[in-house]
Amino acid sequence: MRGQRLISLQLVTENPGKTAAQLAQIHSPFDEVLRFKTMIWLRKRLPELYAMKEVHPKQIGKSDQTWWPGKAE
Repeated sequence: MRGQRLISLQLVTENPGKTAAQLAQIHSPFDEVLRFKTMIWLRKRLPELYAMKEVHPKQIGKSDQTWWPGKAE
């Protein structure tokens, strides 16, 4: 779990303003199964990082969020 959090934080830091699905695509561009698994754990780890004040979301539309490094201002 710690490794997934670190990867998640690195992905958000290097690619701010992306959704979990977009971050999964960046992490696993050539393997559809791995990309799906990555998206699942990103959707679990990003809220954990938010609780730790490492990242913050911005709502887009009704059901998706973009993720940004650091605390919300």
